[in-house]
Parts: sequence; C-alpha cells; structure tokens
Amino acid sequence: MLDVILSAKHQALIVPYSDEMAAVFTGVAREVQYQGSRRLVVPHNAFSHRVFREQGVALKTPIENFYDWCGGTPFAVQIASAAMLTTQQRAYLLNSFGTGKTRTALWAAHFLMLQGQIRKVLVVAPLSTLQSTWAREAFRTVPGLRVSVVYGTREQRLNALNKDADIYLINHDGVATVLAELRAKKNLDLIVLDELAVYRNGSALRTKNMGKLCTQNKWVWGLTGGPMPNDAMDVWSQCRLVTPWTVPSTQRAWKDRTMINVGQFTWVAKPNATAQAYAAMVPSVRYTLDDIMELPELIERQAQVTQSVQQADIYKELCRRLVADVNQTQVEAINEAAKITKLLQISCGAVYTSKGAVELDPGDRLDVLLDIISETQNKIIVFATYKHAVAMVGRHLDANHIAHRTVTGDTPHKERSDIFNEFQDNPFGPRVLLAHPVCMAHGLTLTAADTIVWYSAIYDLEIFDQANARIRRVGQKHKQQVVMLCGTKAEAVAYKRLQLKQKMQGSLLEMFENNTKGS
Repeated sequence: MLDVILSAKHQALIVPYSDEMAAVFTGVAREVQYQGSRRLVVPHNAFSHRVFREQGVALKTPIENFYDWCGGTPFAVQIASAAMLTTQQRAYLLNSFGTGKTRTALWAAHFLMLQGQIRKVLVVAPLSTLQSTWAREAFRTVPGLRVSVVYGTREQRLNALNKDADIYLINHDGVATVLAELRAKKNLDLIVLDELAVYRNGSALRTKNMGKLCTQNKWVWGLTGGPMPNDAMDVWSQCRLVTPWTVPSTQRAWKDRTMINVGQFTWVAKPNATAQAYAAMVPSVRYTLDDIMELPELIERQAQVTQSVQQADIYKELCRRLVADVNQTQVEAINEAAKITKLLQISCGAVYTSKGAVELDPGDRLDVLLDIISETQNKIIVFATYKHAVAMVGRHLDANHIAHRTVTGDTPHKERSDIFNEFQDNPFGPRVLLAHPVCMAHGLTLTAADTIVWYSAIYDLEIFDQANARIRRVGQKHKQQVVMLCGTKAEAVAYKRLQLKQKMQGSLLEMFENNTKGS
C-alpha cells in the first residue's frame, strides 16, 4: 500500500515519487525531498482522493479533514453525506425527508468553492422553497455566500442572473425562461437538482431543458428522499440527468429491462426492477431520520366520516352509470382514473362539473375536522386536494371563529413565504394552516405543527409523503399524527394504493440504506 501522508496545514497529500504518479497529477503536483526520499505533494481534493482510494489507501475525505462547517455543528450523517458529494462530481443524495439535505448541499458546495474546484452554484428547486428554505438556510448556514433568487418576469430573472452572486436559486419551470442565458453562464460549475423526482417524466419540457444544462456541467447532484414514487420507470430520466451512463440511452430500452408487458396497455414490474433501479442511482448515499436521532412517535390513522344523503345518492349513481346529474349539470367520467377522481371529489363535497364547481353537503366531514382541531394542543395543518374544498373548509373555520391562514396555487410567492414563516416562528399566530398540498410539498420545515389532517384523499405518493414530512423533521419535539378523513370506498382504495406504493419505494430505499451502512 502507498505511504501517503496528510498535511492538514497545506491541505495536501505527500506521496512517494513515481513517473506514473507525476503524470497523473501533471500541473498540480510539486516534487520535494521529504525525510530523505523523493516525494510528490498533491492537493487533497476530490480527484486525488478518488485516485488513492482506488489504490486501497484509507483516507478521510478532504471536507472531513479541513472544513470548519462555518462554525455550525452538523450531524454525523450530514458529514458523511457531504463527504460523498464533495468526492463525486455526479451523485445522488437520497436522505429521507427532514434530515437536512439543504444544509448538507450548502456546506458541500461551500467547501468546493474554498478548494477552488467550483466557482458558482445553480440550485434548481420547487418555487415554494426558493426563499423560505434555500435562501433562508444559506443565510444561516453559509452566511459569507451571496445568494440571488432568479424569479419573476423574464426581465427580473435576467437581472437576478446578472448579479454577482455565489449561489443562484431558480424554480424548476423557471429554467425555460432563461435557458439560453443559463447555458451561456460558464462559471455555473455545480448544478444542484433539489427534489430530483420532479424529472421522472422524460418527455416533459422541464426535463428536456434540464438535460441541456446538465450535459455541459461536470458537477451535478440530485437530491430527493423519494426517487421512485410509482415504479422503476421513475428513475430513468432522473439518471439521464445525473449519471446518464448508468441507464440505457432510450426510455424504451429501460422499460424492456425493468417491466413486463402483460396486456395492450398494461405493464408490470419485473422481479428485479427495484434492484435495477438501485444499481442505476450510483454513486449515492441514503440516511433516514432514525440515523440522526430518536424523533417522537408518528401515528397515521384514518378517521371515519359519514356521507350526506345527497353525496351518497350521487356517489352511487356515478358508480352505476359513470354519469350523474348534479344540480342539473353533468358530471362525466370517461375512464377509471377520471371516475375515481370524480368519486373523490364527491366524497369531500366539492365536485367539478361541465359547468363549473358544485358544492355538496359534506355530511359530518367538517364537524369531524373541527373535533380533531379542538383535540390538538399545538398547531395543525389541514390539506384539501381541491381548491373548492379548501374554500369550503375555510368558510367553516371562519364560521366557527377558528383563526387560520390559507395557501393555494393562487397565493403569491412572497405571501406564501410570509405565511410559512409566521406559522413556524410566531407562537401567537393562527393555529391552523389550510393548504393545497402541492403548494407545500417540498423542503419546508413546519415543526410548530404536530398534526396533519387530510380533508380529502390523494393518489400521488410523492406529494403525500412530502406534505406529511413538513412536520416530521429535525426540531420536532412532539408526537405527531397524520389523520386521513375517509367516508367512501374510493377514499379507502386511494389510501390503500398509497400504502402499496410506499412499500415499493421503501424496498428501493432500503437497498440504499443497507449499502450506506455497510450491511
């Protein structure tokens, strides 16, 4: 084994001289006499670390040896995760929700800047997290770095992009607005793709645009706690962005590798599909909240509610004929997915018809919600998956003098950030945050609440898991509960399917966890 000596003072490695080693480190190594022998001094960075690790030399990573973490105190899993990121130009950070992936990436990027390996960073993240999560964490974690939020009109985005900053923050769909300018900005050496799973649709414009950016960057990190919310097909386009060499060049080839065609339009996963997905998402690291600390217990339960007579009649009629009359307008369901959606809308009391939204008597659903709110001592988040359901709940809370704030897709970005900050930081603010889950499914820390109520059911596992993770994060001091209101078979089926998807994704993530922990 090579005799490698670490010089912490010079952030360098002293190694025996050889012509082969001198060629490997041409331009960066210098020859010295050390303890009577001919040696090379090479910078201890990502490249040299990989070279010597491949030769069997046991070394701590540069960030573990030299970084002061800006005076912060990272968890052991954050140190291990940052160590992986700073030694791999293309990598996946798959730590679970609430483990501090944002801080980990910021520390890792800052260290690479200090080493001169990268100049500037582009973080591509959900709109709701640009200011309230990334900008806020950057200020707290790496206060010496300048941040520019690239948001607004095209002119506003260009102005933000032209600022001399260290970190540029942009939302996923905002990339299209300034794509040419982003590609022309040659000092953006690192791209951090937060919530990488949003790129699981390879034909989506956002994925194609990001592909054009990623192909010209050496450093690309993908961050997600849920890479496979549906099946192995989810990971193909994510891998094409981060590690394109680990998957076939076409989606069809990946489908043939991981799925079996059992009908004209029906594909099911092959027995080894999860293992194939695991093998493609490398290099990676995966830790969970349990690896950080013992969080208070989380309980998930269903609360049964009773339909009104009006709901029950329309629900039964739609089940029988796929078409039902609601207040002399038609509700149509042309296939199973549309039918289930309509049944879920009827279940919560806000159904969309050919002539607009119609509200139904929701039975005792609103009263059950009030009972749950009254039983909780701390703050509570209520999710409703349809805008008109949000409005219905809001009016009921007003009528019962329950102070609340509301966030939907119509809530302006700055107002959302103000609402989230008030809810999390002001103990005297409203106890209830009423929201559409898509608007707060990523990155937010809302541990001031310990209860989440799903007023209406949802089928999307990624949104469901992410939204629930807002309260289960580092800093949570109370037991948590997630309550799902359920009054119909359609809602029961929706929640059952979520559990099945959780099992599939869980088996993939367990592989990463076992590999990370060396078992």
